[in-house]
Amino acid sequence: MDDLLDAHDADDVAEIVAGAVDAGQASVEQAIVFLNVAVWSGTDKGASMKATLDGWVRQADDAVRLGIALHHECYPLPTRAEMDARLSEIALRFPEHRAVCERHIADRPAS
Repeated sequence: MDDLLDAHDADDVAEIVAGAVDAGQASVEQAIVFLNVAVWSGTDKGASMKATLDGWVRQADDAVRLGIALHHECYPLPTRAEMDARLSEIALRFPEHRAVCERHIADRPAS
């Protein structure tokens, strides 16, 4: 993971992977798998990537990044209250993401 970040002169693997999807070098499905593996491959156990993914959910202005973030193996956003509020809005605005939003809301234990 460190070699990938060094090669791209970047600190954020999530942005590198999303950029590859934007450029047609990877599919959203491949990006999701890669980032789920990356959590266990980096030195910070995905903490820096999680901050980026949470930012993508909060902004909800980029379909590729939102799709990647919603399908990550970790719950989006740090608290259940914030997640419930944000994902309820996203489910209304983006019907294609409604099922995953509803699944996260139903599955996340109370904080």
